[in-house]
Amino acid sequence: MADRDALSKLPEFKWRGKEYPIKSSRHSFRHENAEHRVSYGGLTLVEPLGPQNPTFSYVLPMDQGIARGPYSNLFAKVPTLARDMYDRTPGELTDPVFGIWTVIPVDFSSDLEATSRSGVECQVSFLWAPELDKDVKRRGGVDTVSGLASDAAALEKGITLVARKYDLPSKPPRIDALDLVVNVTGQVSRQIEKVQASLKRFTYQVEKTERFCRTLIKQTRDPDAFGAHREARRIRAAAIRTSKDLNAAASDVVQVSIQNAKSVLSVAFEFGMTAKELMAMNPTLAASPIVPPGTIVSVFGGGK
Repeated sequence: MADRDALSKLPEFKWRGKEYPIKSSRHSFRHENAEHRVSYGGLTLVEPLGPQNPTFSYVLPMDQGIARGPYSNLFAKVPTLARDMYDRTPGELTDPVFGIWTVIPVDFSSDLEATSRSGVECQVSFLWAPELDKDVKRRGGVDTVSGLASDAAALEKGITLVARKYDLPSKPPRIDALDLVVNVTGQVSRQIEKVQASLKRFTYQVEKTERFCRTLIKQTRDPDAFGAHREARRIRAAAIRTSKDLNAAASDVVQVSIQNAKSVLSVAFEFGMTAKELMAMNPTLAASPIVPPGTIVSVFGGGK
């Protein structure tokens, strides 16, 4: 006969690295929808906006009588549990069924009953708190700068259309995407400070756009405003990641002198780079397929 006691094979519940017994658990989420009433049409169109963050809820029997492994002396650990729940910073939660999640504590309560003399029951709940930088699919890096500018231009156009639809008095902030491309192209190795300054301005502009989108949501509840807000968050995260990647690349760039005349391809191969990477870091090499002896070029320090 097959073993039907599946729960005994589950891993233990943990919060901030500490194990607790669970009497019951609940994992839930709901999909957010926007309703569009068709005037005199007798129907409502429903647009799915996507799922909200999952919620994890548990009942923890902090009973002094449980004396197995990490569950001994549980009643004395209630203040520690309360402190860990009072700490609002994200922490690691191990759910027996759904695995490891980064969450923030939402609710905590402790019930003491006169008929139960050996401990208390604690109710706790958590909300999934993903890191924006990790939650965005776009990769960082210099090659994505043109993509960031293109996305920002599309975002700005969409926000303008929403604002005009409702004839809002405030104008959406302008994202100068062209300035970003002009200041970044071909300047990774020689003018890293200028590149970073351009990215910083761009990130600030997108952040202002985020705030404007929140205002649009409050005033209109328009689905396009919700979408624009999510897109602004995604673009800002990608810009932050790109800035970090540029910092890493800059710290790994060295300058070398070419002893003998070589082709651009030969120099790139010698230092373990692609011709595209070498040309991006040394725009002057585009003038000739041959690199003259004595030329100072910037290359990655990890090369030969």
